[in-house]
Amino acid sequence: MVISWYVYASWWAWWLGAAYGFRGFVDHLALFALPLALFLARVIHARAPIRIGAFAMAAFLVYLNLRMSTLYAAPWDGPEWTWARLAAIWKEVLFL
Repeated sequence: MVISWYVYASWWAWWLGAAYGFRGFVDHLALFALPLALFLARVIHARAPIRIGAFAMAAFLVYLNLRMSTLYAAPWDGPEWTWARLAAIWKEVLFL
């Protein structure tokens, strides 16, 4: 995973990662499904507080993904893309 991340981040086409999401990892989604299935199997059989916490975390991550998808305006890169701009986006995402 780390090697794939490094190769995609070092790619000559730097705009590969300029979209929301990282298209290079689409090929790895089938491999990501295996640890996700194991994790979900363990959570289903866990105690109630762990199940509730895992459900809350999953609900928050789904919300975060949908909210950021609706706010995305290409490209999120370039000289005007600074840490302050990222902080402003996060404040907007989380309604702060």
